This record gives sequence, structure tokens and C-alpha cells, in this order.
Amino acid sequence: MAKNKKRPQYVQEIVDDINEIFYHKKEKNAHCDLAIWLDHYLLKKEMYRGYNFFIDKTHTDGKTYKVLAGSSDPNEYEYIQFY
Repeated sequence: MAKNKKRPQYVQEIVDDINEIFYHKKEKNAHCDLAIWLDHYLLKKEMYRGYNFFIDKTHTDGKTYKVLAGSSDPNEYEYIQFY
């Protein structure tokens, strides 16, 4: 595994933008073309930290929050997010 260098702002913006795409598409496939590209990009720059599985939960105030799914079973999570 590559070392975790501190990410410059432009790299974090790329990760954040791709996470937004995954959120809106509800992307579950960690082996889709965009996820593989991001994996390789971050590994090459020694800035890879991993990804996790998330679901949306609605709080009593009506706001929706991203919550760790706790399982990698595709029936238990809604989308992936890189960190």
C-alpha cells in the first residue's frame, strides 16, 4: 500500500467531485471505470486512503445524512465514497 501523503487542495477537489458523481448516480461498483481511474491516480501520487460503503438516512428534522453502511454486501449499501 502506498504512503498517505497530505493531499493538495486540487487533488482533494477531484476526490470530492468524483464522490458527488458516485452519490448522485448511487454507484455501487468499486470497479467501474471512474473508480479504477481514481484508485490508480491516487496510488501513483501516494495519496490513496481507500473507500467505504454508504447509505442515506433521514433524521427527524428531515435532513438526509450519509452514514457508513457497515457491510460490503451490495444489498446493504447504496453507494461508494472515497476518502
